[in-house]
Amino acid sequence: MSLSSIEVVKTLAGIDLPASKQEIVYYAERQGAQPDLLHAISALPERRYHTISGVKKAVQEHV
Repeated sequence: MSLSSIEVVKTLAGIDLPASKQEIVYYAERQGAQPDLLHAISALPERRYHTISGVKKAVQEHV
């Protein structure tokens, strides 16, 4: 699965942080995220994410 950092940033632009994994998944769904990105976000550890960079890093570590 190949996800670009730009795709993560574009999809999550405007999200209110910090946010839980569930909040991030819900936001990404509403933004029309691609299925591979939704799958990657859904696989993230349960915790609160404080920055888009933190989400991006976690996605890259878990794909």
